[in-house]
Amino acid sequence: METKELKGSWWLPGNPDRRFYGTLNFDNTSGCYLEIVGSLSTEDIVEIILGYSTSGDEVTLYNSIRTQSTWSFPGTSTEKYISNILFLGTHFKQKEDITFKEIRISCTLLGEWLQESGFIIKRDNQEKKIFIEYTSMEPHVFTFNDYSISFYQSPDIKYNIATKAPKITDKYFIKFIYSEEKSYNIILENINSMMNFLSLATREEISETSLEGITDTVSKVASGGIIYKPTIKIIYKSTRKTDMPEQINTNQMLFGYQEIKTNFTDIYSNWLHIIDKLTTLYSLYFGTSYNPRMYIENVFLNYVIALETYHRQVFKNEEISIDEHNVRIREIVTNTPHEYSSWLESKLQYSNEPTLRKRLQKLFQINNSILKYTTTTKNKFINNVVNTRNYLVHRDAYLEKKALRDGELIYLNSKLKSLVEMCLLRELGFNYNQIKSICDKPFVYMQLEI
Repeated sequence: METKELKGSWWLPGNPDRRFYGTLNFDNTSGCYLEIVGSLSTEDIVEIILGYSTSGDEVTLYNSIRTQSTWSFPGTSTEKYISNILFLGTHFKQKEDITFKEIRISCTLLGEWLQESGFIIKRDNQEKKIFIEYTSMEPHVFTFNDYSISFYQSPDIKYNIATKAPKITDKYFIKFIYSEEKSYNIILENINSMMNFLSLATREEISETSLEGITDTVSKVASGGIIYKPTIKIIYKSTRKTDMPEQINTNQMLFGYQEIKTNFTDIYSNWLHIIDKLTTLYSLYFGTSYNPRMYIENVFLNYVIALETYHRQVFKNEEISIDEHNVRIREIVTNTPHEYSSWLESKLQYSNEPTLRKRLQKLFQINNSILKYTTTTKNKFINNVVNTRNYLVHRDAYLEKKALRDGELIYLNSKLKSLVEMCLLRELGFNYNQIKSICDKPFVYMQLEI
């Protein structure tokens, strides 16, 4: 989104008669910056700022921070604010009013993931004609507990009067429709969940390119007395990258929409379960995979922790039964000198849990027929992970030469990432054959091959 500018008057909800002239600049990359002539507030943090642009746009700035205040004599004072969120098209007078019933999102690579187009092109070489037919795809609607999600397209039609050349492009959207008004914070969580789902599917960081909402609490009257609900544009600074490859194909993705459309509801419900129940796995995967500035040692440790935590939550976390282990501990502590018994008991607290080596062996075991690793390559991989983790955490001089570094560590990280993705696919509900089909894709297989 290009930087846009709005000039107009600005005021606080509790004092509409005290207005100041100013200029607002905004885009999805930099955020929203307001500079006004005068002194708007005595506070450095302002919850709501309202405005009217010179072109008649209603503007609401939410959660603004004053970054600069100047006074000159003679002259006048000026202030600068940076705002988290801009709502263009209405005035919300308090944060409790910021709710929506419907949200429409466009995002990067959505068309590539959906793999549906409204164009049919036919050539008649004899007549030297080309026939282009366009039909919008039917919306794909999926219902969940208190909202529905739909994927649809809308043509963007432009016509060059000089050359008489039409230009029609597909624009793809995701729509959330809620059973009742939802607060903006909840809606942001829903959007973030969907963007991360698409990021996992495409193996690219997906970002919103536009966001619009409709609320039942705001109505306007058009000419002729017609009452309608305005579309409210929502702009905020995105932390996601906006530079995307021009196109990717499904062989570069883990999965496209066409591969899951028959059971999308189940898969996305499982995705929400992962976010809720396997939070560490989820957070570490996305916090690591799309953070290019992270040190490779941190990337490695994060993926290892993600796998270790996943095993702890999903598989058996005891080597023997708890009762058997308690008996074993009692016998050991009883036969230990009294002055050392408390110390030893605390040391043995986690002694019944599988080691990292055993956790990795289990993850390889459930995926062995998919990965097709030999015993030798599997053991080498596990040894490299365990030795490198232990060295980075404990700085054991004995392991220094066994720990991987530089290019070897980057290579190992790509394998760990793929193993984390296989765990996520398993929890999404992909069966053995589906995961095997994904891993057989050339681009994905290269990431898995040791």
